[in-house]
Amino acid sequence: MIKKILLLTISTLVTVCCTSKKTAYNSATKSDQNMIRQTEMISKGFTFGTILQSTKQGDCPFTIRMGENKKDYYYFDPINLKEAYKKNGMEVFFIYRALRMMNRCAKANPIEVEEMESN
Repeated sequence: MIKKILLLTISTLVTVCCTSKKTAYNSATKSDQNMIRQTEMISKGFTFGTILQSTKQGDCPFTIRMGENKKDYYYFDPINLKEAYKKNGMEVFFIYRALRMMNRCAKANPIEVEEMESN
């Protein structure tokens, strides 16, 4: 009888101890994970934006769109955008330096990208 109780107790302990537990980060939704990452990157000095490609005559080939909604949008013209980031709709975090040069297109201000990571 004591052997059965001891065996049952040990098997229960092993079962309880060996089950995996989800961390708060893993159980968070994708949206929550994006918000956590965005907060971390912004605290490190990064800015969030979306790469947009244009084929219109006289427009910048690639711009970075900033702003929360359509009426608040403004655009940057990254003069040194790497090929890996030349994808329409790609969300990026970047650190930039404003440039004092003539605009290459009407809607965007020229910048130099110092560091960039995809979202």
